Amino acid sequence: MWKFIVRAFRLLFLLSLPITLPAIINGLYGGIAFSFWRTGHIERNLDCLDLELGLDSSLNSFSVPGARTFLNFEDEQDTIYHVPQLHTRNWADTLNFVLPKEHRFSHQVAGVDVGIDAFASFNGLMRDISRHPSEPDETWVYISGLSTPGIDAWLSEWDKAFDRLVQFSYNTQEQLNQSRLAFVDCDSTGFLCGVWGVRSPALIHMKVLAGAPSRVDLNPDLTYDIDLKYLRSVSIRVIELPLESSISTGLSKNTFPGHFEQLLAVIGGENFWEQYETWDDSEQLMKLYDGYVRKLTERRGTLRYYLSKYERWTIYQVTEPIGIQERMAQVQTTFFLFATLATELVRLPIVITKAYVDAWTDHLIG
Repeated sequence: MWKFIVRAFRLLFLLSLPITLPAIINGLYGGIAFSFWRTGHIERNLDCLDLELGLDSSLNSFSVPGARTFLNFEDEQDTIYHVPQLHTRNWADTLNFVLPKEHRFSHQVAGVDVGIDAFASFNGLMRDISRHPSEPDETWVYISGLSTPGIDAWLSEWDKAFDRLVQFSYNTQEQLNQSRLAFVDCDSTGFLCGVWGVRSPALIHMKVLAGAPSRVDLNPDLTYDIDLKYLRSVSIRVIELPLESSISTGLSKNTFPGHFEQLLAVIGGENFWEQYETWDDSEQLMKLYDGYVRKLTERRGTLRYYLSKYERWTIYQVTEPIGIQERMAQVQTTFFLFATLATELVRLPIVITKAYVDAWTDHLIG
């Protein structure tokens, strides 16, 4: 009986293989590739953090006791956009937001490893209304990619459009919903962009919610040194640019939305941000990975390029006509998760061994 069932299943599997093979291969290949990409992403974030904090420490070492530090001087300067620029060391303070004590550089609990992502995490982000009662409820952070700040020729069209928007906002604040503007340069502050899972150009919308949060809704592992009644939660949404054609901008259909028009429609629109889901670190990471994969599929001659062509042909010629595309997507997701988990389990002993060897080598050298 069992032999008959196994043989029937094997025959069914072989007969369906021409249809399911693209989903299986893409799932397995994608899961393995994602595991290595994610490791590289974490390592890049760590390198950016070391570089940025090391640079800050070097600048501070030249400071005169009792005088303003180089970092104070840097924060007080007008940036190229003349709006606050966010830095890894104090991005929440710049926006007058409050991080949980466990997520601050100045407060690390002994024996508790929260991970480097916690320093830039949106989880548990709050506003203290006792200190900043008149601050705008909405903040827009533009994600830039300036390679040479101050040189106009290096600015992208999106960077120029944002600069124009800032100038526009000086005289027409009502059209921007009384919101505050800031920006992040991913070239010099790669840690924030890496943890947030964003790339230039994009906008991050931050909305201070009404009413004090309930203790039941708060993460029990996160604590604050401010009375709960003065805290307000902050919701986050990421809006990637250029806008998708399916997004409603409120502009006339006869109007071609250029770079400036898109920014103005997003920031000055009536609750435009409600069309987007709130920020989720896992989903945002997958969006970043999907963008990486799309670039690979455009490279002729690569395995990913041919797999993508085979998958598209199968979708248009087979799975969509017979109505099983959704089922094939489930098959691909299943094999993707399996391959990711299997790759992590195989690599884990290697990573641990390498860490011990590196620590032992450093100890001998030291």
